[in-house]
Amino acid sequence: MKIFRRTTVLMLCAAMIFSAGCSEKTTMSSQKTQVEIEFSWWGNDARNRYTLKAVELFDELHPEIRVKCSYSEWSGYEKRNKIWMASDTEADVMQINYGWLTDYSADGMGYYDLNALSKYIALSNFTEEQLSYGTRNGVLNALPIAMNSETVYINKTLYDRYGADVPKTWDDLFRAADAMKSANIYPLSASSKSMWLYLISYAEQAQGRNILDQDGNLNFNEEDFAVMMDFYKKLVDSKVMPLVEHYERIRLDNENYAGSVAWVSDAESYFGDAISKER
Repeated sequence: MKIFRRTTVLMLCAAMIFSAGCSEKTTMSSQKTQVEIEFSWWGNDARNRYTLKAVELFDELHPEIRVKCSYSEWSGYEKRNKIWMASDTEADVMQINYGWLTDYSADGMGYYDLNALSKYIALSNFTEEQLSYGTRNGVLNALPIAMNSETVYINKTLYDRYGADVPKTWDDLFRAADAMKSANIYPLSASSKSMWLYLISYAEQAQGRNILDQDGNLNFNEEDFAVMMDFYKKLVDSKVMPLVEHYERIRLDNENYAGSVAWVSDAESYFGDAISKER
C-alpha cells in the first residue's frame, strides 16, 4: 500500500472588517492625514518575516497609510479575536481560518463584502473557484492567500546512514524502524494534529472511502476509526513514530527523528537548520 500524501486544504483568508469609523478615516485620508489601519495574523517566524516585509513595501507605496501589525502564534489567536469581534475592537484586516466563515459569517454578514472594494482589489487575479472559498450567501467575505497541505519530510542523510530506503509504502516505514531502532531513532514523527491527519490518510486508503462526503458530512463509522487507532498503536509499538504527547520538534535537529509529518508552509520553520547544514 502506497503512502498517501494527504492534501488537506487550509484556507488562510484575509478578511476586511469595517466599522462606522472607517468612513471618517477615508475623509481624513483625502485631506492627506495619515490613516492607521490594523492588520492581524498568526504564524511562525518565517511567516512573520515575509509578512512584515510585505507591509514595509505597502508602506512605501502608500505613505498616507500606516499599518499597525498585530501577530502571534496560532495558540490563543482565535479566542482573542473572538473577544475583539464581539466588542467591535477587531483589526481592520485580519487573517482568518477557513472554518471561521461558517462560524462567524454563515449568512455573509459577519465580514465586509470585498466585492464592494473591487476598485482597489484585483479580484480578476483569482479564479471563480478560489473566490468561492471565501464567499458565503453570495457575499465575498475573504480571499485565499494560501493552499496548505500536510506532507512527509524525510532526512535522507539519516536514512542513508542506516541503510534504509526513503519510504514509498506504509510497509517501508516498518523496515526503516527495524534499521534505526538500535540507535533509538524514529523514522518518522508528528504532532497531534499532523498525526490525526496522517492516520486519516491511512484509513481512507485501507477502507476505500473518504472521511467526509461531498457535502462535508462524516463518512467514517466506528470500524473506520478503529482502523486508525489500531494503526497508530502499531506505529508506536514498532518504534516508527513516538507518541504524540512525547513529540518534540527539537528532536528533528538532534537527529532523534529521521522525518516528520508537517504542513508544507512549515518547511523553513521545521527544517531550516537542516537545510542550512546541507548547504
